[in-house]
Amino acid sequence: MARLYPQKVYGRMRRIRDSVGGFVKDVNGKCYLVRDQTKIKFDNTEKLIATVFMTNPGSYGFDRMDSWGGFVSGIGEETELKGWGYPEPTMRNVIWAIQSAYDRSGYSKPEGYVRIINASNIVCPKGEDAEHYHHEVKNFIEGNEMDFLSEPFEDSCVEESPIVIIGFLKDKFEKEVRSLEARLKPFNEKIVCAKIQDWPVHPVNWVRRPHLGEEIINKLVIQLNKQSN
Repeated sequence: MARLYPQKVYGRMRRIRDSVGGFVKDVNGKCYLVRDQTKIKFDNTEKLIATVFMTNPGSYGFDRMDSWGGFVSGIGEETELKGWGYPEPTMRNVIWAIQSAYDRSGYSKPEGYVRIINASNIVCPKGEDAEHYHHEVKNFIEGNEMDFLSEPFEDSCVEESPIVIIGFLKDKFEKEVRSLEARLKPFNEKIVCAKIQDWPVHPVNWVRRPHLGEEIINKLVIQLNKQSN
């Protein structure tokens, strides 16, 4: 049976070592993981469609790779693993919005990739509070002078992106979100978001609340039309 969302999500996972070189694990025996360099690929074209700023990677993993289980459990010596998986619900909502905008604009299907940048790069297991889990890992990382909690980016990263989409979990990482909004203000003409009480809502709400989905799609259509003029 064909997948409704056959796109692949690529990225890099990194494990955290302790002072004696072992991989640090949580109470369930799973390695703390950091994910960055995330891309949703619509095809193999190296064309940047949009950059999306969100909260954190959630529990997404490379479960289609044979080596994934061992990597999560701390087997092997590799610090990082590059791979892919199929999109989870948040990624599917991003794909849905972009595809819908292309369809509504009368353009051909999206070609290229969407880049994802998170306020926190910590992979958060299901059932855990994202911000609490982030700080749990942060305390360890800071103690070992490691600095890859969030994905650094230059203004040129935003400048080169034709569309910038933002959406965050409510009441999570508010300081980081407000700082990011301030930094993105010079690029306001290309920013797409839907807001509730001045908060750019997370993609999960685009489907849960249809009027927000319509708002995102309509704003994406405007951006696509700008590109064609």
